[in-house]
Amino acid sequence: MYRTLTYLIEILAAPEESVVVIDEFENSLGINCMPELTDFILDKSPSLQFILISHHPYIINNIPWKTWQVVSRYNNKIRVRKATNIHELDTASSLDKFTQLVNLLEYEDEAA
Repeated sequence: MYRTLTYLIEILAAPEESVVVIDEFENSLGINCMPELTDFILDKSPSLQFILISHHPYIINNIPWKTWQVVSRYNNKIRVRKATNIHELDTASSLDKFTQLVNLLEYEDEAA
């Protein structure tokens, strides 16, 4: 609860057009806090910019995939791409985006 309250206060106190960076967003959050906090952040996103770093399936599946920047690393090479530029994610597949992303990144690691 402490982590959730900290996020809420910091976001509410942030001046408009601020950039809020949260690394490992899901750390120290209970699964019961994630949905409400994610919705709260999405509600605030028109006036604040959020950079959330996460690998948690709930977060990945509930943040609109068209807003993602996918960062991958293979050895010493770092690659950043907009999710909209990854055509494999733009499907009507019944697989969730987390599974699509994991499968795609595993393939890229093998190909690199």
